[in-house]
Amino acid sequence: MSPNRAPDNGRFYELDILRGVAALVVVAYHYVHFYYTDQFQPDLYVDVPFFDLLRPIYQHGLWFVDLFFSISGYVFFWLYSEPIRSGAVSIKSFAVARIARLYPLHLVTLGVTVGLMLLFQALFGYDFVYQGNTLLNFVLNLFLIHQWVPGAVQSFNGPTWSISVELWMYGVFFMFCLWKGGRLALGGMTLIGIIIHLISPDSMVGRALPCFFLGGVAYACVQALTAKGMEVQIRGPGLGLALSGWVISYLFGHEGITGPVTGWVSAVFSKDVFVLVLVPLTLIVLGLWRGEMATKHLKPFVWLGDISYSTYLIHFPLQLLIMIGLNGLTPATKAAVIASPAFFMAFFAVLIGVSIISYGQFEMKARLWLLRRFSPRYRH
Repeated sequence: MSPNRAPDNGRFYELDILRGVAALVVVAYHYVHFYYTDQFQPDLYVDVPFFDLLRPIYQHGLWFVDLFFSISGYVFFWLYSEPIRSGAVSIKSFAVARIARLYPLHLVTLGVTVGLMLLFQALFGYDFVYQGNTLLNFVLNLFLIHQWVPGAVQSFNGPTWSISVELWMYGVFFMFCLWKGGRLALGGMTLIGIIIHLISPDSMVGRALPCFFLGGVAYACVQALTAKGMEVQIRGPGLGLALSGWVISYLFGHEGITGPVTGWVSAVFSKDVFVLVLVPLTLIVLGLWRGEMATKHLKPFVWLGDISYSTYLIHFPLQLLIMIGLNGLTPATKAAVIASPAFFMAFFAVLIGVSIISYGQFEMKARLWLLRRFSPRYRH
């Protein structure tokens, strides 16, 4: 199926589901927030629920933020690159669309986090997880530019650091499209990003730039392969290769596995392989398979993608609220509660429930109001 074809109102179900799963993986990675006191106690790491099963996520779940950047790159090159180049999408309409989607929930969760941070500080005498909660950082957080400044630290609703970075990437992407760079320019930007990543892998540019443009490369590959009629020949082998890569990534993160396979996996796999090879390969494979699986099998799970932004922004203030609610328990009792599989599952159930309500009853309504208010094409 052509990547330009938009079955069922243009939803890319496979990618939506992947985005939703990635958000939940990052939340699981952050589950250890519950073990923070005034100083993180890594020895409690082994007490987290389902540790043997979820060890790769607990140790390397943050890599899925890089996956987010690549998914965004694929989606934006798919939906926006040509309309921006042709002038059909102006910088104003592009900015309004992005702000209308990102800012309402960001502002609410930031406000809730500030209030809960003050209460937590009053109860316990220290900040929960994220430090540097200064007035300056609050102002930077308010405008989602807190990761744009040198020496930026995570503060307040810490996970929004990646949203700040992504907002910066939107500007880079728009300028790239205005420049009307072709595939050669896309490859050049990706190469520059990879070089920066290898030099400074933890920097804002080093993480976001290569991942975002690798998403664009993945989309370009799907276009090229489909145009040449090669998608059918490549789907099967590509899927097998991608699935093998995910199995290897799980084994890599599972230090409990012993024997020669561990050494072999460690020799061929790393974060760079995950970010620079496995993720774009996965996006290419999903692009080639898009629309091939019956919609009725995918549609029941697409809500995971719908609430991915909600779960990502809500999970930290929810953790903060829970920790305040656990005030008064002895340290041993609190640790036993947090280590309980039932508590783990209840936390995710509440988070998903709140996220569903937030998405349907607040985010989409606020988005539509802002679009109608500031974008002429949405006015009736």
